[in-house]
Amino acid sequence: MLIKTTLKILSKKNGSFTAKDGSQRRSYRVTYSQNENEIVGDINVRQDVFDILEKGKEYDLVGEYLTTKNGNYIAWQSAKPVSPNNKSIL
Repeated sequence: MLIKTTLKILSKKNGSFTAKDGSQRRSYRVTYSQNENEIVGDINVRQDVFDILEKGKEYDLVGEYLTTKNGNYIAWQSAKPVSPNNKSIL
């Protein structure tokens, strides 16, 4: 299932961690808000999406809801800046 949402980017943070298999991995975490800052949360995104996002700006994100043997998650696939003149309404 595809999911589209509009988020305001509050902060971005990348780091490294050791995976279960012992390999080094990178993580890209974004803190966002929605609905005039009533909703605040964190998401993990791919590096290409992380590189597009800028703090303080709003974006339309598209992702795919996936089910795996390890659980459910959303794989965020793209981000597009929201035009100030054409704001999305959720």
